[in-house]
Amino acid sequence: MKHEHPLITLRKRAGISRRELAILAGVAYMAIYEVETGIYRGIPRALRKALADMDADVPQLEADIAAWREACSRALSARLRAERPSA
Repeated sequence: MKHEHPLITLRKRAGISRRELAILAGVAYMAIYEVETGIYRGIPRALRKALADMDADVPQLEADIAAWREACSRALSARLRAERPSA
């Protein structure tokens, strides 16, 4: 999937690095990485609070993340179908 994860987009618009967001949220760098790469499905509570403090629309971000995950899933399924050898 070529589209950027919504949290990456939000973070870049805020002009902060993954490391800086982790510091603001009081979470490990890997927590941000796991959210941004889709490994972790939700938004950890501490990150949620930091995002709200940054005036981010957290419910909209969650909806955008869900849509991103669905689009990634569809793209992967389509790619796998296309690569399947024909009998």
